[in-house]
Amino acid sequence: MSEQQLLAIVEPAHYLAVAIGIATIVAMVARARKQENASRALRPPRPLSKASIWIPLKNRIFRNLWVASLLSGSAVSAEDVAKLFDEFTPGRSRQGMLL
Repeated sequence: MSEQQLLAIVEPAHYLAVAIGIATIVAMVARARKQENASRALRPPRPLSKASIWIPLKNRIFRNLWVASLLSGSAVSAEDVAKLFDEFTPGRSRQGMLL
């Protein structure tokens, strides 16, 4: 048998063996994922003890926006109270309110 004839027989067999190996690996991964998903469904939910209302404040951007919003809301509230106090203070002229 010549080398070319031998390669003609061995090469397709090699490709077939590689294809079977890949198919076996894919099947094993699919089976493992299926078992993992099944075990996840049977697991109890995570306890809520690790949850905290302060966890979002660990994010720097969210924390800065939250603090800015808190300060802005406080300023608006203080301005509203000051306007009401000024409006209902007895003995003051109302000319300043017209400006």
